[in-house]
Amino acid sequence: MSYTQQLKNQLTDTIEDDRERNRAELAEILFSNGRVDLEITTENPKFARYIFNLFLKLFGKKGKLTTKPSKRFKKHNFYLLQYEDVWDELKELKCIKKGTHGYYSPVLAEIPDAKKALKRSFLKGIFLSSGSLSDPHKNYHLEIDSQNDAILETGKELLEGFGIHPGISERKYNKVLFLKDSEDISDVLGLIGANKALLEIEDIKIQKQIRSDINRQVNCDTANIHRSWQASEKQIGAINALINSDKFKGLEPKLKEAAKLRLEHPDMSIKELAQTATPPMSRSTLYRRLKEIVELTENG
Repeated sequence: MSYTQQLKNQLTDTIEDDRERNRAELAEILFSNGRVDLEITTENPKFARYIFNLFLKLFGKKGKLTTKPSKRFKKHNFYLLQYEDVWDELKELKCIKKGTHGYYSPVLAEIPDAKKALKRSFLKGIFLSSGSLSDPHKNYHLEIDSQNDAILETGKELLEGFGIHPGISERKYNKVLFLKDSEDISDVLGLIGANKALLEIEDIKIQKQIRSDINRQVNCDTANIHRSWQASEKQIGAINALINSDKFKGLEPKLKEAAKLRLEHPDMSIKELAQTATPPMSRSTLYRRLKEIVELTENG
């Protein structure tokens, strides 16, 4: 089961006990399914049952449910919901109009001025009908994909009303609204009531941040160790060069002490090395002495 399927199953677990919000949600579902006389088709059995129960709760109307095999996927089925003589009930939604070829659902012009709860319900309907969400373990990508431009325009307007600004991409036959920012996706999940998925994506974000911080620290430590090793190799090389040229005997006692420490502890950092001196010296003091030794060999 895809991540989108799991999310939509969460959203259709229960029907809210709020008639206005249910009406707004059902209005969008009918809107997304285009002209209705009245038929709604879906491959998701739970979504079909959800619509069936939503109609029953709002209007006491039972639809005729038919199952048909999918032509694309042999193991999948299409679920066709059919309603007869529902015009009086649909008028209550204030978005269904009767056209020449049946009923259809235009953009809800009043939604931008409606209560935020109704906007959230309408967005939930948009996602149930036309939305998808990638598994956040892999990447962050939420999109609304519909051949009905009015749905995309309405979705864009509603999202922007909540301070969320989706991108728009062109597909072969239609446009797609999409979000790739994890914060925006979290906001959308909160708006449509996907609380379980919201908590999951927030947990994933925390895990990714922890892993990122650990990797950054490991990379930093590795780089420091590499730099320390290179410096040690250079210092040891300089000390050996002085020993081989008999110049080591003429070094000041403090430089000889620094050289002896480095030869005895080639793997230590300057900070660790300074603490092994008797008495211990500061890191900067030892660094200056070793640097002076290196400069003596470089200057001949």
